[in-house]
Amino acid sequence: MAGQRTGTGTAVVPVGPEAWRRTMRAKDRFLASGGLDRDPAGYREVRPEILLSWQRSLLSGVDPGAVDLPRDERRGPHRRLNWAARPVIDRLVDQLAGVDAWVLVTDSEGRLVSRAVTNPSLDAELDARGALPGSRFSEDAVGTNGLGTAIEQQRPVLVAGSEHFRHDTVRITTAGAPVRDPASHRPAGWICVVSRYLHTSPALLPLVTEMVRAVEGRLLETWSTDKRGLLDEFLRTGHRAARAVVAVGDDLFVANAAAQALVGAGDQELLRRQLTDAVADGRDRTVELTLSDGLTVVARCVPYLGSRRPPAVVATLALARACDAAPSGPQPTAWPRLLAAAARARAARLSLLVKGERGTGKAMLARAVHNGTPLTEFDARDSERYSAEWFGELEAALRTPGTAVLLRHLDEITRPLVEPTRTAMSHAQAYLYATAGPGDLTALAEQLPVVLEVPPLRDRRDELPALVADIAAQVHPSEHVPRVSSEAMAALVAGDWPGNVRQLRQVVSTALMTSAGSVVGLVDLPAEFRDAGCGHRLSRMERIERQALVAALREADWNREQAAWSLGISRATLYRRLRAYDIRRVDDRR
Repeated sequence: MAGQRTGTGTAVVPVGPEAWRRTMRAKDRFLASGGLDRDPAGYREVRPEILLSWQRSLLSGVDPGAVDLPRDERRGPHRRLNWAARPVIDRLVDQLAGVDAWVLVTDSEGRLVSRAVTNPSLDAELDARGALPGSRFSEDAVGTNGLGTAIEQQRPVLVAGSEHFRHDTVRITTAGAPVRDPASHRPAGWICVVSRYLHTSPALLPLVTEMVRAVEGRLLETWSTDKRGLLDEFLRTGHRAARAVVAVGDDLFVANAAAQALVGAGDQELLRRQLTDAVADGRDRTVELTLSDGLTVVARCVPYLGSRRPPAVVATLALARACDAAPSGPQPTAWPRLLAAAARARAARLSLLVKGERGTGKAMLARAVHNGTPLTEFDARDSERYSAEWFGELEAALRTPGTAVLLRHLDEITRPLVEPTRTAMSHAQAYLYATAGPGDLTALAEQLPVVLEVPPLRDRRDELPALVADIAAQVHPSEHVPRVSSEAMAALVAGDWPGNVRQLRQVVSTALMTSAGSVVGLVDLPAEFRDAGCGHRLSRMERIERQALVAALREADWNREQAAWSLGISRATLYRRLRAYDIRRVDDRR
């Protein structure tokens, strides 16, 4: 039998000697190329998810010739997981009597918690391999395997024989699956069934999946009736609300994906205390809370009446309107300060002009502080094409009390309409937001008493991790939000971002779609970011110098001689600095 079709695409799980050798030759070819030959078309005999795993393993620095198992002694208590898994595993061991196989139970990060064998003689073999409590089976530690690759993809995975990255595991088959916590639906641990390659069968994956379901059922049995009822209410609320939802009790804190993106680990005790206090009298309440990052959320709290006193609570969370309350205390990044200033302008009914480079989020800032009255948007770039009609509609909107107008790209309004627009703005009864580029707007700016400038993304690098997390949560609103690896995040932070937040959204969204696992790695980013990620981390002074060089080049439309003159350096010095910082136009990289 040459293979079994359980993978994606046309490639299949390699079953049998010939399929094993074919996959082994493909892996040898991949390793010989140093991972540079990544075109799936050249590896049609390999399942795409396995090829991607090989790439991740190589990028993680896994040695295919290694034989040791890395260990991590930092292990938390796993009594519930062991209690739930032990009888299920014992039944499987009895069923597989006479077949060399073993079962591994790990924590959520792939560290071994316990193991069981079908043949006592296997214990000595596993001890010799180093398969002891704390041993790590994650993909970044030991490469492609049924457990580590399942962790990366957050789903059950079978890896057969020579599909394994390390040579010491090519004679076994591994099938891993997540044991999901009944409350959060996030992995509480992982179970992996291992057999000799000789016994490889597609039935191994359904077997481990059935085991996992049984373990999850036993985990739910450890919950009291009250906790089960609270969990059911949490799930119902999350399904109905399609927003951030938390459930809080004496010894329970559960949050869906949207809430996890909003609430930090340091906020859990604050929420537990304030939400339970809010419903202490058994009545629904709406409260405002300031989180550790300075953001204010509105929590609509419903007590869970089936629980003992003090009552538990299910709450939906939403960001408070910025116009209701500005964040208090020192703000670490530009965006919260801008939100607070824009909110104060809106509350005082002072018309607002937001300036900045394209893609920095100017219109987003205006919409974020809008208080919910009817908002009509106009784009000044349309003023030349639809001159009279466009201006007539703008003038009518500005004269409508109780509404708001967002006038985008004010700096691109056609010249004949500048004076009529200034007059219409001076008599406006609607609240006016306007956005413009960083240039001069003398004729129109006098009608907008508050002017805020949104810095370009390259000057807000400290905001990048939070922006990336927010984009990832929007792209994956109701499922596990993939994590961005430290290498990929470093490459994103080091980027120039000429397209600002708009470009960041495109890059991150594309990476999330092309990544096959639960982690977005350097390999998932465009080539220019992969190149940047391989260099050394720039110091603060180096970043400032690099930004100055890029700004001068943009100002000179990439005329290097003119840029060197504006910087007061020789052309030769400019060329040396461009090479040192690998500064090239996007067109030059193609």
